[in-house]
Amino acid sequence: MLGIFRKKDDGMMVVSMKHQLREAFSNVNYDMDNVKQWVNHLAEKSQLMEDSHHAHKASTQKDIDNINLWIHYLNRHNQELQKYIREVTSNLLELHKRDTEIMERLKALEIRSESQISKSVSEPVHDEVRTRSGLKSGTGPAKTTKFEEKIMFQLKSKRKEYIIGKILDLIGAESFSTKELEEKIVKDMGLCGRTTFYDYLKELRHKNMIGDKNTGSRKIVVELSPVPN
Repeated sequence: MLGIFRKKDDGMMVVSMKHQLREAFSNVNYDMDNVKQWVNHLAEKSQLMEDSHHAHKASTQKDIDNINLWIHYLNRHNQELQKYIREVTSNLLELHKRDTEIMERLKALEIRSESQISKSVSEPVHDEVRTRSGLKSGTGPAKTTKFEEKIMFQLKSKRKEYIIGKILDLIGAESFSTKELEEKIVKDMGLCGRTTFYDYLKELRHKNMIGDKNTGSRKIVVELSPVPN
């Protein structure tokens, strides 16, 4: 009788163990599914981060390449600009040198011309220089040709324009009295003689291009604005 009950209990225990095993395997499968889902989720996140990293890296590399191109362009442009500045500086120095040479030649020509004029005025006129027929006789100064007169006129005209321009530039830049302006043009710059300077100043006053202005302590020369029509 006891053996019958023991067999019944053993059967129930086996059934219970089987049930527990099924629940355990079911829990294990559930946990495995959860772990598998987390692994897939983390793998997707990792792939997204890797793709984002590659995209950011490619974009950064593209920006770096563009910056390098700009650096090369600016460097080349800077070299070309420096070369241009050197050429312009060299040309300006050459122009200044030529301008100085021209002014020295003009000054020498003016001195020689004024010397010849003064000499011709101071020399007495002799009756034997001309005959009754009006022809020149004896030795005398060579007559200036029309070509030489034309060149002299052009040189004096250009020189006059240059000196007048310098006078107006000085008046516009600083405050000068007539005497100070004379010393600047005649003595310091050596552009013309005192008489010529005052002739040019008189002409500018006559054309109402310059005038005088009292500042309280002294009288200065000023440039006048043109009167509108």
